[in-house]
Amino acid sequence: MIFKLGIKSIKQNFFLNVLIALQMCVIFVLTISMVSTVLFHFRYYMPFEKEFGSKGYFYNMSSWSGISFGEVQNSDLSKLLESVKEVTATYQPMLDTGGHDCNMVSYDDRFIQAYQPELQNGTWFDLSKEYDNEVPIVVSENEYGFKVGDVIQLGIFDGTNNPETLNCKIVGILRDGTKVIGLSPPKSGEFDFRNMYQNYNYEIEEMPLLIFAQSTLQGKNVGSILNGNVLVTYDEDISDEAIERNKAVMTELNTVISTPFDEMKRNSIDVITEQLYILLPIAISVFVLTTVSGVSISALSAKKQLRNYAVFYICGLKWRQCAAINFVSSFVVVGISFAATIAGILLFKNTELLSSSVIEIAPVQMLFCLAIFVLYLLIAMILPVRIINRSSPREVLKEA
Repeated sequence: MIFKLGIKSIKQNFFLNVLIALQMCVIFVLTISMVSTVLFHFRYYMPFEKEFGSKGYFYNMSSWSGISFGEVQNSDLSKLLESVKEVTATYQPMLDTGGHDCNMVSYDDRFIQAYQPELQNGTWFDLSKEYDNEVPIVVSENEYGFKVGDVIQLGIFDGTNNPETLNCKIVGILRDGTKVIGLSPPKSGEFDFRNMYQNYNYEIEEMPLLIFAQSTLQGKNVGSILNGNVLVTYDEDISDEAIERNKAVMTELNTVISTPFDEMKRNSIDVITEQLYILLPIAISVFVLTTVSGVSISALSAKKQLRNYAVFYICGLKWRQCAAINFVSSFVVVGISFAATIAGILLFKNTELLSSSVIEIAPVQMLFCLAIFVLYLLIAMILPVRIINRSSPREVLKEA
């Protein structure tokens, strides 16, 4: 009964409820955008929070001519440096793609486990899984028809005219435009967590990307060159002199970028804090807008419905049940607004309008929207009760 009366109340105040719905859509969009922006920055900072909080350096290498066409490992670099705790690197595998123009990169396990790019299909690397004689790879969007489950054959350079063959099984396809751990040198300036990544767009790069896990190439006679981002973590008790000697060694190895971790961390925190300062006024505005609109519209709706509530009271409904009718109508209207907002964002995410934006639908965004939803409903429930309790059915009918 109360639900039906709530629906009828929506129809009787159609234009007012349309206004409420549009207003709540705006509030939900602002909330989702704000939370997505904050999470976007934390998502790309957190994978390397451990390194940035340690002693060490972020390097970007164009190539390492010291070892080429050999099975390069991060331990090869560790041996050249002093007081090293860990080295995490990216490499360029030396493989023959059989006439297909492709970019290739392989990551140390730390990179593989710390960060997973967005995938269009398939899965990311599972380092605990055995692949028999096949090497798992993840590829970007491509014009060669590569898809999940395909096995492609790449040639291993061995200095002969009959190179060995490496069977590579495609386990995942990258979403076009997603961020991957950087292949090319970052732009100059102050370096922060954003310099760890680059967007890989097939139309811009004009060739697909093949990603390997470096550990799966070991023992297969695949030559590699250190190329791209390298994180070198030192022992906490390393001396300043040793750090300077290590920097000199890295400079000789075609290092393009050299930035200490503490500077990367400081700049990263500054970037995130700046975003929070920008978004804080928006958050306050959303809260104020929700509260004010909830109070004003709920009060207006309750006052407009007082005569109907008085009639319902005479017909047998309790006075508080009349307030529940207002709550039901508010719940339905805000619920429709929420559903329309989610549907609209999901729809536009597949278009150019939002495809490259940071806005996304995820559990955290839903939690904040739910909080807005509950806040509005509390206002919609409490205020009408106060208005109704201050009136009596007889007074309302007399005034009518």
